[in-house]
Amino acid sequence: MYGFVNNAIKHYVNDNFGNQIWREVKQQCALSPSFLDADQPYSEETIFKIAETVSKITQTPLNKVLEDIGASIISTLAEKYKFLMESRGENLKDYLLNLPNFHNRIMLIYPELTPPEFRISNVAHNSLHLHYSSDREGIRDFLKGYLDGLVKIFCEPAIVEPIESPAESRHQEGFKINW
Repeated sequence: MYGFVNNAIKHYVNDNFGNQIWREVKQQCALSPSFLDADQPYSEETIFKIAETVSKITQTPLNKVLEDIGASIISTLAEKYKFLMESRGENLKDYLLNLPNFHNRIMLIYPELTPPEFRISNVAHNSLHLHYSSDREGIRDFLKGYLDGLVKIFCEPAIVEPIESPAESRHQEGFKINW
């Protein structure tokens, strides 16, 4: 991921806990000054390190912090990086259907990006399944927040429900989205 995601995390911490907490998080996570540079790549691990630190400092459950960060990223993208949001679709269903291909296109702009792997299945008129593959455990809460943030951005009456991942796909998370 790139620094624009890190900017969303900074906004989340500042908006919900204040600048003093953000300073503590930066110090404890040893974040470099270039951390907020939108053109610099960063590891997915950074999000989890920050989330764990915010959880510890604020005594907020980690799953809540991860959900809130996921929703904050969508909110920040919609506000500050409209071109990224608009290129994916005009409604929630189109956005989700375009999500797997979007990261391939964004790699042309950000060549060092290691994109997440999304897959869509069970597409129906009023629902679909979204699958996310990652080597990182614990991504479910972050994705739930991300998807809930999308529902708010598109102002659609959708429900996001986790679905059980196949036993052989330990590193896959799935969600059913109904509208």
